[in-house]
Amino acid sequence: MNIILALLVFGIVVAIHELGHFTVAKLNGITVHEFAIGMGPAIFQKEHNGTKYSLRLVPMGGYVSMEGEDDESDDPNAFCKKTPLQRMAVVFAGPFMNFVLTIVIFIGLFSVSGVPVNKVGGVVENSPASEINLEIDDEIVSINEVKITSWGEITKTLGKTSGEVTLGVKRNGELSELKVMPDEKSGRRTIGIYPKYEKHFVNAIPYAFNQTASMTAQMLDFVSKLFTGKVDFNYVSGPVGIVREMGNSTSSGFSTFFSYIAFISLNLGVMNLLPIPALDGFRILTAFCEFVTKKKLNKKMEYVVNFAGMIFLIGLMIIVTYKDVLNIFKKG
Repeated sequence: MNIILALLVFGIVVAIHELGHFTVAKLNGITVHEFAIGMGPAIFQKEHNGTKYSLRLVPMGGYVSMEGEDDESDDPNAFCKKTPLQRMAVVFAGPFMNFVLTIVIFIGLFSVSGVPVNKVGGVVENSPASEINLEIDDEIVSINEVKITSWGEITKTLGKTSGEVTLGVKRNGELSELKVMPDEKSGRRTIGIYPKYEKHFVNAIPYAFNQTASMTAQMLDFVSKLFTGKVDFNYVSGPVGIVREMGNSTSSGFSTFFSYIAFISLNLGVMNLLPIPALDGFRILTAFCEFVTKKKLNKKMEYVVNFAGMIFLIGLMIIVTYKDVLNIFKKG
């Protein structure tokens, strides 16, 4: 049951990606032959204003079929007849929707679970914080006279200090200064406090954006290290591994499950923006080159490059899937 739910969720994430392409294509007057949710044989189809809307048997992904997307066309409303900026907007809309979905999920999660603020939620025994008698609900307002307004700023600012630091602490409305010598652990400076979490929809919004930006940076860093050989290929998962982990997350609670959905959605958005042939990022790059040079790229050459990219990605997917299946049997 968990695997079925995971497949449905994975399909919805991909379908939302395709919905972005479809919506902006329609807004730009592009001829769209079909908008399909799912893959495989159609179990329901309905045509409206020249577009076929399909629900297909396999609940994984979907696609948008546009006139002139991969070849030349005489249709004035074909994708290939639109301006470079219009084509860039259509292609970018898919990954953009994945970013939007991630942010919306995070806003919901952080509204329920709360966000860490610059207040003490707990003190570690025998830590520097306990030695200066920091208390729960104490608000850290400055470190070495650097203003602090969030929990993230506490860890970031401490990391830039050396030696003893001066904390500006507000307790019961009164401001005081406390000197403390942070511990050095694994290259990080800590004073031994946990953050307090506050539930507030307004605070959840910027925190959701910050979390999305932070995860995006981590994903790009991972890709960079992967291509430079600094990360083991075993850390890469394909659809089989992703669905399996998502299925496991369903039994780990509401928060873990939706966090994993946000991660998958963001991963799909980030990966698709990479300038690799057959991905959205490459289409954006070619349209941008056309916009700058004012010259149309050779459609046949573009098709060959995209086809080669597709073969590469399919081969990579087969290898990753084989690895995922082996891991399932090893762990089973």
